Amino acid sequence: MIILLADDERLIRLALRSMIEEIEPNTHTFIEAKNGKELIKSFKDNSIDLAFVDINMPLMDGLSAIEQCKNSFTTTQWFILTGEREFDLVKKSYYSWC
Repeated sequence: MIILLADDERLIRLALRSMIEEIEPNTHTFIEAKNGKELIKSFKDNSIDLAFVDINMPLMDGLSAIEQCKNSFTTTQWFILTGEREFDLVKKSYYSWC
């Protein structure tokens, strides 16, 4: 399984990788992106099964990057991550999927 970890904070990406590896060791390929533009490039270069995406990232936010990818890559399962306290942004991410 190919898993994309998209977050501008390296420690978050490492923590996600560590948790996933603990559940199923040595069975996944991990791709990392530090911003929305890297996320989009990762999708053009790979067939990604799962994507963990932070909302707030530099160059392009996670929601905008997902919007550009989700119609072309319909088999990907998306997980939105945020440490955001602003509920309106979280609500926007939910309603963009409905």
